[in-house]
Amino acid sequence: MNSVNLIGHLGKDWDVQHTQGGKQYSKNSLAIKKYDKTTFWVNLISFGKTAEILSKHTQKGQQIGVTGELDIREHEGKYYTSVQVSNFSFCGPKQEQGVNQNYSTKGHGPTQSGADDSLPF
Repeated sequence: MNSVNLIGHLGKDWDVQHTQGGKQYSKNSLAIKKYDKTTFWVNLISFGKTAEILSKHTQKGQQIGVTGELDIREHEGKYYTSVQVSNFSFCGPKQEQGVNQNYSTKGHGPTQSGADDSLPF
């Protein structure tokens, strides 16, 4: 089983792009504070409906929770770790989040064979 659950703050607004096949995807990073007050960053990628909803309804600095699959890719001799988001929820005060809903978009992301291998993180 490959499942990751994280809560953190978005590091930027979503970078929305399209694959060569025309499928929408978006990238971002999630800042997660550790108990010792240090922060580490996790790269996020979302596809299809998930990408559309996240890019429209979340913004830099907003706290969100994500569930997804851990992905490690090699590109030009370097390894990149990211989480492919399948579910998410808005966290934090209502005025920050705008809406109070959880989203499950399981099945909207590409299958392993449909992943765009040209995406470096």
